[in-house]
Amino acid sequence: MIARFALLFLGLLSGVLLAGAAFYSFLGPSSVPPPAEATARPPAPPATMIAVASGIIPTGKLITPQDIRFAPQGEGGTFDGEYVRPQAATPLDQAKGDHDIVDKIAGAVSRRKIAPGDPILRTEIVKPGESGFLAAVLEPGKRAITIGVTAISGAAGLIYPGDRVDIILTQSFQGKENDPGGRSVSETIANDIRVLAIDQQLQASAQQHEGKLAQTVTVEVDPRQTEEIAVAAKLGDLSLTIRSVQPNATNAASDAPGPVWARDVSPASRSGAGKAGAMGGGPTTPQVRVIRGDKAENVTVQ
Repeated sequence: MIARFALLFLGLLSGVLLAGAAFYSFLGPSSVPPPAEATARPPAPPATMIAVASGIIPTGKLITPQDIRFAPQGEGGTFDGEYVRPQAATPLDQAKGDHDIVDKIAGAVSRRKIAPGDPILRTEIVKPGESGFLAAVLEPGKRAITIGVTAISGAAGLIYPGDRVDIILTQSFQGKENDPGGRSVSETIANDIRVLAIDQQLQASAQQHEGKLAQTVTVEVDPRQTEEIAVAAKLGDLSLTIRSVQPNATNAASDAPGPVWARDVSPASRSGAGKAGAMGGGPTTPQVRVIRGDKAENVTVQ
């Protein structure tokens, strides 16, 4: 009896083991969860981010914060001169670090064309105050010339780098007692000129609002205009007028008016010649004073 019971128990145990083996083979070894210590892996380190161009940055463009974004570093590793984004522990510190990087780049000028997504390298930009900055700002074929200004001729210090201006020459002529209307004249000698710098400031800043008016304005012109402005500075006074940012809706001829004489703006100057002659203010015909020995006389030139 005992032997039969033992045989029955062994048969039952064998059946259970065979069923378990079949179930395990059906699920596969991947279905069995690994030990807890095997699943604990260290988190992947954050990707290194660098400053790149958010869009096309042409050669000579003044870089703005909108031109900059951060992107993961390429697989090739760090290039010399990359602006690497700092990794901060808190969002506030991260925002401050990002702002510092953008401040280091914004305001600089690109030495070459930078494609969207390309790294912005220190060797490919030049910052205000560095050698070659003004040359990098100039468009190809253009020149920079500096004009002395006063509070009035310089638009009361309200002109900033990047503005567009016209340059006006005003002259006064001597010996026009009989023609007051021809004594003074103003004319535009250059129009739609880009302002590059105010004094030594090559970027718009709040410095001009601190009680210091500009003494010089540097503008961008073509080679011929540099000579014309240099001569004009010897002839009379130069003034700057600020142009609207809106395109001119009138024709090109009205954008460069002819000379404006005193007689064009002052009716009194037009009538001054007749009154001067009637009151004996001067001769109405050319005369030459002839001296013979101790005698002198005025001779009318016919």
